[in-house]
Amino acid sequence: MPNPAFTYRARPAMNTLFEIIITGEDCEDNVAAAYMALDEIDRIEKMLSRFDPSSEVFRINRRARFFSMLVSHELFAILETCHSAYQRTQGYFDITASRGVSDAKINFENVVMDALRRRVSFNHPDVQLDFGAIGKGYALDVVADLLRDYGVKNSLLSAATSSVLTFGEPAVVGIRDPWNKDKGIETVSLYNQGLSSSATFHPGQKISDIINPHERDLPIEDAGCSVIGITAAEAEIFSTALLSMGKEKAKKFYAENLRGECEVLWIEKKNRAPRLEWFSRNEQ
Repeated sequence: MPNPAFTYRARPAMNTLFEIIITGEDCEDNVAAAYMALDEIDRIEKMLSRFDPSSEVFRINRRARFFSMLVSHELFAILETCHSAYQRTQGYFDITASRGVSDAKINFENVVMDALRRRVSFNHPDVQLDFGAIGKGYALDVVADLLRDYGVKNSLLSAATSSVLTFGEPAVVGIRDPWNKDKGIETVSLYNQGLSSSATFHPGQKISDIINPHERDLPIEDAGCSVIGITAAEAEIFSTALLSMGKEKAKKFYAENLRGECEVLWIEKKNRAPRLEWFSRNEQ
């Protein structure tokens, strides 16, 4: 009996399910590559987790308010990417969070980075780092590079339905209704691209993970935002930032800063049904 025309392996990580699909015969080499990819995701989760006492981020969150800490090359590079995204999105993408207090003053400006010495410290006692808005996308990008180096030509990588990355052959993937996880509302073709979908609220969720960092006391509109970008991390950055802006600011920001760089799908509720608008295609 012939082997399937693809290799599929999956594993839970980062509070979701990561899936590795490698096109081609389900042979020993592809199986080994898939497990290697999942092990790499485990490694990245262990580095970025703010809940695991053995993780680098946990130690930074605990100690950087007291003194400057030496940071690994990899994590410092991620911090630099996040700082650049913070500046480019006018502060709407921000990986800083407060320690259980509502304080609009806490933002990336409270993270002091010394690139020459590769050290990080906090200048506010309540600040901490939370990589939830980029960790899955970053992991997919790293895994894609790893698989390419291993000789894999075609692959589709996903973190549940929120982040997807493809390389090699084009792949058609679905975008789900933010308010009904069992319902698809759009399909897109990805070719060496990443896709990230964010929503202010998920089914059964009462408190949103998305905040407007400039107006923290204002309610966030119930909406979804999907972004197709060159990398999964980039797509995740912009889907989070644009959603936190709200539709009108997001549309203006896209037109002035992102047109031609990525594609943006905005999803809102109209008469209890999802209404789709592609900022990048001028269609509804």
